[in-house]
Amino acid sequence: MKTAKIATAEVSDWMRGQLSHIPETIHAVYIEWNNSYLAPNTPREVAFVSMTLFGFKHLKKGTFDCSDGDQLSKLGDFDLVRNESLKLDKAEFPKLDWTGVLKKAAVIPAVRTLVRRRDLLLLVGYHDDDVYDVS
Repeated sequence: MKTAKIATAEVSDWMRGQLSHIPETIHAVYIEWNNSYLAPNTPREVAFVSMTLFGFKHLKKGTFDCSDGDQLSKLGDFDLVRNESLKLDKAEFPKLDWTGVLKKAAVIPAVRTLVRRRDLLLLVGYHDDDVYDVS
């Protein structure tokens, strides 16, 4: 069994790598977590927590309201999706608050520096749930 600290370190390392390689035309990033499965509904099923990065040219820091449903619907109009999703075995991290892990990973200095240097809007959340601005 792994700890929240280990999960935060793994997520922040992945975030740093992803943020380092987004094009300059991207002004906002949404990192979403969701559940995914290998061999679902079979005795060999493995549950994962998956993180995916989406990038936006048209959204900018200071103009996005996470509580506005109309603005949240714009998260479906992404300009970039990174294929290098992070998948962590859910059984190794039982009962973790993955939105909390994303929030903590976003403030790790290596990640925070990249976000501030680019003046990015950085959003995190669970698929089709609340979204948080952690810029």
